[in-house]
Amino acid sequence: MKNKTVFIVTLFFLHMLVMAGYACVGRVLTISLTDSPDQQVVGQILSVLITERTGTAIEFVQAANELESKKIMERGDADIYIGYLGSARTIVDGAESVTNTQEIYAMVKAHYLQNSDMVWLKPFGYSGPTGNDSNQEQSLAAPITTKVVLDRFPVLDRVINKLNGKIDNTILKQLTEQAAAGDSTEVAKKFLKVRNMI
Repeated sequence: MKNKTVFIVTLFFLHMLVMAGYACVGRVLTISLTDSPDQQVVGQILSVLITERTGTAIEFVQAANELESKKIMERGDADIYIGYLGSARTIVDGAESVTNTQEIYAMVKAHYLQNSDMVWLKPFGYSGPTGNDSNQEQSLAAPITTKVVLDRFPVLDRVINKLNGKIDNTILKQLTEQAAAGDSTEVAKKFLKVRNMI
């Protein structure tokens, strides 16, 4: 009887370990992207990274601009979007007069969490949006999700935060040029493999 109990307990823990490793398998996340070249290529990098690391399928929804991406997320039709510190700070009291980027980021992050249950993850390292048609001031880009999404996908923030500081302006330029000349998914995979992230 004792051996049987030990066996059952062992099986239970093995089952829990396997389930933890595949916590996101069979689920779908939606990323809202604009036409900006940086969003297109970084969106692919996010997609490949999340799928390879968690087994989660990724879908994309197109937005006209960053504000529309925020609205799409607020409606519950997107789980992640790429935001820019420069535009986000305009809705945060007192942030316009602050010059330190880290302080602005902390203010924006706190504001979004408190007022929208949105979570600013760690910045990628580049400034955007990019593209000739953009009249928006370039500023630090970061992935944004929600508390609800992070509750459903407990490892998601750790996976996405692996991109923190990995894509500077020089690397982004190279990636967008490569994506324009070929397959953006392959460009994303190569970027992540070279850095041992997948």
